[in-house]
Amino acid sequence: MSVDFRPLTPIRMADLFDGRLKDVEVHEHPRSKDTVVLTNDRGELWVYGDEDGLVACFTAYAGACGDDAAGRTARILVAIENAFDVKLVSEDEPQFWGFETEKEWDAWQRRR
Repeated sequence: MSVDFRPLTPIRMADLFDGRLKDVEVHEHPRSKDTVVLTNDRGELWVYGDEDGLVACFTAYAGACGDDAAGRTARILVAIENAFDVKLVSEDEPQFWGFETEKEWDAWQRRR
């Protein structure tokens, strides 16, 4: 199981690694050209980039989503929100899918 998160305003991958997250003890570990893992030595959050060099999504995987790990991952998400002045939304929120409200999202799902 995993949970995906998206920023409501774009974050450039290059900006994500410009050093401002190190001030809050979040470190990056590159996995590939488009994938990096952010850690705070307690939790981890995978970052996936798109072809335009923007963050496509952040993913917290099963081990990082457990009871205690959820808080550690949440600290990384909060650090990103604060450092980049953005709001991150999870896949359980209508804004993740491009809807403003739960009501709009529900109406769209009923029409499918």
